Amino acid sequence: MERELGTECPMEQDQVDHDAAHGSMPEDSTNEQIEPRKEVNLYVGMEFESLGDAFKCYSNYAHNKADMPRDKTRQGCKALVYVSQKEEDKWIIARLVLEHNHVLASPYSKKFLRLKRKKSEAQKNLIDMLDQSGVRPSKIVSVLATQVGGIGNLNFTDHDVCNYLSTKRHKELEKGDAQLMLQYFQKRQFENPGFFYAIQVDIEGRLANCFWTDAKSRSLYKHFGDVVTFDPTYLTNKYKMPFVPLTRVNHHYQSILFGGALVWDETEESFVWLLQTWLEAMFGCPPKTVITDQDTAITNAVARVLPHSTHHFCMWHIEKKFPETLSHIYHQNNDFKYHFSKCIHDTITPEEFEMAWTELIEKYKLQNNTWIQKVYSIRERWVPAFVRASFCVGMSTT
Repeated sequence: MERELGTECPMEQDQVDHDAAHGSMPEDSTNEQIEPRKEVNLYVGMEFESLGDAFKCYSNYAHNKADMPRDKTRQGCKALVYVSQKEEDKWIIARLVLEHNHVLASPYSKKFLRLKRKKSEAQKNLIDMLDQSGVRPSKIVSVLATQVGGIGNLNFTDHDVCNYLSTKRHKELEKGDAQLMLQYFQKRQFENPGFFYAIQVDIEGRLANCFWTDAKSRSLYKHFGDVVTFDPTYLTNKYKMPFVPLTRVNHHYQSILFGGALVWDETEESFVWLLQTWLEAMFGCPPKTVITDQDTAITNAVARVLPHSTHHFCMWHIEKKFPETLSHIYHQNNDFKYHFSKCIHDTITPEEFEMAWTELIEKYKLQNNTWIQKVYSIRERWVPAFVRASFCVGMSTT
């Protein structure tokens, strides 16, 4: 906010982020302590010792009025406070409009307002390091939340991390690279009309996602397209863009490729676009079974695009998390690994698995372990005793 002596100094959207006037403070006052639920009444002519005191007073007022019900529209909100300098060391409220036409930010949601939704340099460095190591945005947020004492203390979400990484990747994309890729795709399609490609751009016309497949892969899909694996865990070396191969095995148990894609981020919308585009290239014929890793964005995308396909989770991805999540059990009980493997791999029917699982949980006192409860709730998508009822050509991993 600009400060000009002898002129009115408006605390409104043009000078101060509109969000700050609805439950949070200006950037230079973020360390000020809001007085909890102290009754504050603003009026024209109200005097303050400094401009900072005026900001603090209005922030306390907004904080106390945060739960007042209002219309949900936010366009055209006229709420503002104008303060002007009366004397060399005095500021007064010159104009005042307190009525808002939208719901105000609650004390909990204030941290997600635009003014507060920022990442420190240390957090950016950690995000970059984890991203280069192949860690997904949702997992990066978990690490950052642990550092600040819980997700409730973190003032941004995995979507903010995705946006940060996407912006960075766009800056790193060398001029002409996307054009060269497009020219290559066009050349391949001219040489072989069966070659298929699709490119998605963002609102600024920049490359976002791309998919391609050749005539041979499309032909193989007609014979072996009943089961497909979908794995976005590969990263390219240069831009750290997730590479997503769609694969299967043939009757000789050799891997075959149905297409590949490069995506800017691992969001649900990116995966929906990819699956829809791939399905178009595969003549609109959905597979009977899809095998992916246990990711919320992918799970939602598969449910939207392939609602009639059986969806299995990669058993390897889930099993490798057990030693990480239950490290204390592994260290304290040398026989846990044996009993766990027997429970998962040596049971034939769902009933046998249920009995073995119950014994395992009771033996090692894991009844209250939330992660165990979570993987048990999705057992029909990864435990062999359940998934063998669906045809998956002997595949259980991506």
